[in-house]
Amino acid sequence: MNEPGTAAPLVFLKGVWLAMANGFSENSGLADGDRLVCRGGMDSMLYTRWIIIGAVTCGTPREEFGVLTKLISPGLPARMFRVEFQKRGLQPQNLSHLAAGAGTVTSALIPWNSCGAFMALTLGGSTFLDFPFAVFNIASPILSLLYGITGFKTDQLPTASGLAAEAI
Repeated sequence: MNEPGTAAPLVFLKGVWLAMANGFSENSGLADGDRLVCRGGMDSMLYTRWIIIGAVTCGTPREEFGVLTKLISPGLPARMFRVEFQKRGLQPQNLSHLAAGAGTVTSALIPWNSCGAFMALTLGGSTFLDFPFAVFNIASPILSLLYGITGFKTDQLPTASGLAAEAI
């Protein structure tokens, strides 16, 4: 970037800004390395950003007005199940563990959420191609389900009689 009359720090800043926005080109001799670092900057990630913006824009009002159904529960936030966990006498930590063990780790395998869309676009393939390698991502929700069915490692809310006994 040869720009006469412009201070060197400003030329440097402009170069960094353009590289971040539009990417840069490098020919290091390593084809895989060049493909990894020469992806097009933030401009090449715009498709993923639009998916996230669209999901938030459409999902937030629907959640606020109670229009979302349990048919799309993989995308629902865990807070929607808070009341049900309280009704069943379960500690809030159980919901947190369930969200982490069944929701967060599987997000990379769901193509329409931000994590899955990012991985598909970055790696250049469908998220379904990751299934043979996603042992933990698949086993974790199954174990969470088994824990819920058996009650293993499931903390209960203290009962009124239990609180009175602790006070004594």
